Amino acid sequence: MHSTSKRYLVTPWISAAFALLLSPLAGMAQSTTLGGGSSPVTIDGGTVSDYSPDGLFVLADGRMTLLNTSTFEHGNSLFDTRGSWLSTGSLDLFSAQGNGTIAGTIAPNFANLRFNIGPNVMAITNSQGINVAGTLNFHNGITTTVRSATDQGAIHFGTAGVYGDNNASDTKHVNGYVSKRGNTPFFFPIGSGTDYRPLQTLSVPAGDNEYAVAWITGDPTSTPDPSDGGSLHPTTAVGSGITSVSPAGQWDWITVQGTADAVNFRVAMPDMSGFASAQNLRVVGWNGTQWIDLSGGATATSNQEDSPITGTIPAGTAITALAIGSVASALPVTLARFEVSKEGDAAQLTWLTVQEKNTKSFAIEHSLDGRTWRSIGSVAAKGNSTSEQRYSFLDPDPANGINYYRLRIVDFDGHTELTRSQSIAFEVAALASVYPNPVADVLTLKIKDLSKLQAIQVLSSMGTTVYRTSNPGSQLPMQGLTKGLYVVRLQFANGTVETFKVLKQ
Repeated sequence: MHSTSKRYLVTPWISAAFALLLSPLAGMAQSTTLGGGSSPVTIDGGTVSDYSPDGLFVLADGRMTLLNTSTFEHGNSLFDTRGSWLSTGSLDLFSAQGNGTIAGTIAPNFANLRFNIGPNVMAITNSQGINVAGTLNFHNGITTTVRSATDQGAIHFGTAGVYGDNNASDTKHVNGYVSKRGNTPFFFPIGSGTDYRPLQTLSVPAGDNEYAVAWITGDPTSTPDPSDGGSLHPTTAVGSGITSVSPAGQWDWITVQGTADAVNFRVAMPDMSGFASAQNLRVVGWNGTQWIDLSGGATATSNQEDSPITGTIPAGTAITALAIGSVASALPVTLARFEVSKEGDAAQLTWLTVQEKNTKSFAIEHSLDGRTWRSIGSVAAKGNSTSEQRYSFLDPDPANGINYYRLRIVDFDGHTELTRSQSIAFEVAALASVYPNPVADVLTLKIKDLSKLQAIQVLSSMGTTVYRTSNPGSQLPMQGLTKGLYVVRLQFANGTVETFKVLKQ
């Protein structure tokens, strides 16, 4: 360990291990250990860095205090606190190469904190979590807490605690629990795995409140809520006005302490396009026996992934989980199964209904990204039925890569509802080739089926479109273009896009 401080004060004396690591012989020590209780250490100003050869820093049972504008640079992969770590007005900078871990049995008290370990994981395994009084910046990938410890092992933001970034994503969030104390709005950058599902309190009651939140992926009917005694929250148990609850997951909501006054909040939804229309979506809360409406009206403007929706936990109501529900009437069809499989180079869709009421047709929709959809066909429905009905549809021309399919159920009154999407991947051989390359005058397009070619676009090396046609043929005139490199972009009816770099002589 070495010091680069402008000024530091160690009181009343430095433990032997710490003194050794401050000396030029630091390389002789394998790890940094502070303790015991008779040798507290205070750093007052400046910067102290710790890089132990085996990557371990252990605060055994002593006391470390960082004052004023001190900076402690944690260069080790493991920071183990079993004593008192107190930072006031200072910065703890974690900068190890690779993944990092904050372990121990006593929560370290940080003032300002920065995880600066690149795209790597910061694992908080301390049984008491960590406390943050100032600003926490996540300059890393996923940050995890021990989910089984729920709010006890969370990242605890104090009354002045601040989430200092605005760049959370599917690859940069807290996979676990975050808590916030105080009565000011707060943004919880939470998720699970590669699913980013943030929650933001918009207004909280006056007084000393603390709320902890985590996102739990999976159907609440079969996925336990760890903070509610591992109980299940059946999506069929719904209160007045709610007809269904999405099985995508739930936000675990814990009132650690505080009043019973109302809390207003906003969440970013999973993809609800196959569940309900935006106007029918509601935030619902588990009150111990059923899911109840917390939105009180249409507050979502879209049913796509990451779209916001707001709700209010009413005063005097104990809520332990949040989810997305719907007030839509039941689908005109009871769909027992919807599957997609490969049939040679084609995609075979099959579905089974066990009940139909006033059902006109099934429109088949296709997407390359799960967001932008187009209709590729329709199948007439039985209409009214209480017995099993089997349907199928063949897409003979799926695109290369992942293909998404869903059904739009249409009744005779014009009402429509969407099913959840299904996906399947294809490795499709190239549909076209071009020659000659380099080219002087005319570029020939060799297309397997010219009727499936919808458009041609030619872009310069600067990305500017220099030629476009929606009535393509098998030859592309190039003589009017200046010499240089161009990109020829071919778009096909199934959504596939193929590009070719061509040198114009």
